[in-house]
Amino acid sequence: MNALQTMLHYLPYYYQDSKKVHFIMKKEAQQLITIDDAINKLLDEFFITTATADVGLPYWEKVCGLNTDENETEARRRQLIQLKLKRNTLTTASLRDTVAKYFELGSANVEIIEQFNTNIVRIILRGKKGQPSSFPQITHAVDEVIPAHLKVEYVFTYILWSDLDAYQLTYQTLDDEQITWDEFQIFDPNS
Repeated sequence: MNALQTMLHYLPYYYQDSKKVHFIMKKEAQQLITIDDAINKLLDEFFITTATADVGLPYWEKVCGLNTDENETEARRRQLIQLKLKRNTLTTASLRDTVAKYFELGSANVEIIEQFNTNIVRIILRGKKGQPSSFPQITHAVDEVIPAHLKVEYVFTYILWSDLDAYQLTYQTLDDEQITWDEFQIFDPNS
C-alpha cells in the first residue's frame, strides 16, 4: 500500500469519492514521502558507512581528531575514521593486521613479529617489492594503534641477486632496458 492509499484508508468512507479530498491527500502524501526521504538521508549521516563527504564525514573526522582531506575518496575517509575508532581497542597482532588490511596489503602480505624482551614489533610487508605508496599513512595508522613503549620496525621486500640468477638475468640485460636503480630495487622478474 502506498502513502496515498494508506492516508485514504484512515479517512471516513464518505470522503472516498471526493476529488478535492483525493487531491489534498495526494499533495500531503507527496510531502510526507519527501520528509521521510529527508529523514532517512539525515539518519544515514549518523553512520560512518553511509555518511557523505558533505555532511557526516567532516563531523566524524572532527570527533576523531582527524584532519579533513578533501582530496581523499569517501571510502578512504571512512576507512581512516573506522581505524581511528578501532585504536581504542586492545592492541593485538590481529588488530595491527587489520590496519594492514585497511591499506589493501592483505593479511597474507603482512607478518607481525613481536619481540617482547626488546619491546620491538617488526612489521614485514610483502607482496609488492619496495615501499608501498601508502607507507606514510600506514606508519601513521600503526603509530596510532601501537603503545608508545614499543618500537616499530618495517621490513620491505626487495629484489635479490639470487632472484636475478634464478631468472638468468644479468646486470647488462637490465642496463640495456634502461632500468633505474629505484626501478631495479622493486623489479619483479615474474611480471
